[in-house]
Amino acid sequence: MKLTLGKHGWPVVVTEFDLNTATQNDINVLGCLINHYTLVVLKNQKLSVPTEEAVCKMFGETLDESYDKDNNNRWSKMKTMYGKVHERLAQPGGEITLRVTGEKNKNGDPGLFGSNDELKWHADAVWQEFRRSMIWLYGDKGTPGSITSFTNHIIAYNKMSNDFKNKLKDLKSVYKIVYHYAEREVFKKDYAISEVTFPLVYTNVGGQTGIFLSWLHLYHFVGMTVEDSVTIVNTVRDSILLDPECVYDHHWEDGDVLLMEQWLGLHKRHAFEHMDKRVLHRIETDFSKINFTKMADSLKLVTEKE
Repeated sequence: MKLTLGKHGWPVVVTEFDLNTATQNDINVLGCLINHYTLVVLKNQKLSVPTEEAVCKMFGETLDESYDKDNNNRWSKMKTMYGKVHERLAQPGGEITLRVTGEKNKNGDPGLFGSNDELKWHADAVWQEFRRSMIWLYGDKGTPGSITSFTNHIIAYNKMSNDFKNKLKDLKSVYKIVYHYAEREVFKKDYAISEVTFPLVYTNVGGQTGIFLSWLHLYHFVGMTVEDSVTIVNTVRDSILLDPECVYDHHWEDGDVLLMEQWLGLHKRHAFEHMDKRVLHRIETDFSKINFTKMADSLKLVTEKE
């Protein structure tokens, strides 16, 4: 396994490695690196859907496993509740793998986010209390020419002044359940259905502290008006997006696997005219099977710049 850093010190790019033969120790290294760098890119993979799902289960609990405080099986409930929707989105040969594509299945249905439009900046399900901490994306086919951009909110936080950090340290963000990533506008009230609160300054399970902020979905900060919240949000957003060290553009190739931490970074899919030919596989999991006491050893394996 060769681990190489991108030009701004992230992401980690993995070559000379086959996920088909991954051991739990390999997955432990990857899990540590995802949490430290927010994004790991594995190149030149050729995977079956069952292998994808088996690898994701090596990281932690996936959606078909119990995880909420009532010990309920969310995935079974979702399949029961959404029935035909799950059938439309499910990747053949898998249980928990969703198709991200405009390509139509045998019933004539596209997959998740099937339009050619841009998907604006977001993290996964910021309006859910029991949200997943990792997203797996596998480029199955038709990916060349498409771009997904990522932000790193660990780097952004570390570059902030101590005075600004002190202003942010006790803020709690209120998120509303929302849809339509291609159409959302910041603080648009008519999408409000339910809400959840998270700290703005967040430490992930790997011990990294940064900013958890999905600015297109945040409603306001607790104890502050929407207007006052906007001022802070815009300052934080601009400190991230205007800093080249905090933004990475991934130019897809078939066989790429992107492993994304979902607390301390966002991602954005650029518009792409051939979405009906591009097929990604998407799986949600967490890091409950990762041994973070091995973080220092894992970081020592990353020694070069791309």
